Formats: sequence, structure tokens, C-alpha cells
Amino acid sequence: MEQVRPAMGSMGRKVFHVGEEPGQAQAIKLINNFLFSASLIAVSEAMIYGLNQNLDMKSILEVLNVSSGQNVATSYVFPTLIEPETYDVGATIEILAKDVAVYVDEVRNGNSPNAVGTVVNKICVDMEKEIPGADWTRMYPFIRDGGEG
Repeated sequence: MEQVRPAMGSMGRKVFHVGEEPGQAQAIKLINNFLFSASLIAVSEAMIYGLNQNLDMKSILEVLNVSSGQNVATSYVFPTLIEPETYDVGATIEILAKDVAVYVDEVRNGNSPNAVGTVVNKICVDMEKEIPGADWTRMYPFIRDGGEG
């Protein structure tokens, strides 16, 4: 690990040693991208509900970000990329869809619970089919405009 740390550090700000078995780092990457995708989808749905209740996005985010619903989608993605409608994180839906699909396959093969994973995977696949090459931040308008399901 110490021999490759400088090279790994050039690829990311934080380097973690997560275990001795091959595939453990990939498993954490898949877990992270699944959880991020699930939170992005959940926040999108919740935001649409809030807006339909005549709340404004800034108020919803302000409350969520000091409450138990806070996550990277509420603290960074929505206020920085979705609320201003820039949708420009620079990564496509294909990246998330691939990782979520691999996560779902791995979980299924390991006989772990997968109800949420299956739904998140379907939404990512649907978005990838409907708007290929789209920045993954476009998940919000995709869901808002009825693309999921």
C-alpha cells in the first residue's frame, strides 16, 4: 500500500486501505455510488413533493441540511448544480448506471437484501436509455418530468 500511495494520491484526495482481499476497494466504490444514486433519486422525489406543496427549493434545502435528511445531494448537488440548473458535474448517467448495475449483480450473487437496489438500478437504466450521455445531475428533471418508472 505504501508503495502505491503516491500514485493513488494523484487520482484522489483521500486514499484508504480497506482490506487485504482483492475486490474490497471495488465493493466500497460500488456501495458509495449506489448510496449516492439512491440519495439523488430520493431527494429528487422529495423535492418534487415539496415544490408541489408550494415550498421553495432553497427553504427545503435549508431545513434538510441542518436535519437528519442531510446528504451530499442536499448539501452539494442540489444547491450547486440543480437549483441553478447548470446540471454540469461532468459525469454521465452511464457511469452511475454501470456501477449500480454491478452493485445489484454483486448483491444478488451474495444473497443480500436488494429491494432498494433493484429500484435504483431500474431508474438509472431508464434514464440512460431515455437521455444517453446526460450528466447524472439531470436525474432531477428526468424524475420531475415523469421519466422514472
